[in-house]
Amino acid sequence: MTSPAPTAVATAAARAVEAVKVYGEGDTMVRALDGVSVDFEKGCFNAIMGPSGSGKSPP
Repeated sequence: MTSPAPTAVATAAARAVEAVKVYGEGDTMVRALDGVSVDFEKGCFNAIMGPSGSGKSPP
């Protein structure tokens, strides 16, 4: 199932399109992001939240 790409935002300060992040491999593989698209608008506050160790700031 795919979602439509976000509409263009003239004030976007950052954008991710169809982002994928996978940790581990085989039986321990975790798809932390699976085709995520998001725009972060200029001048807006955004927070990425989750439990400690959940990959909010991957390398």
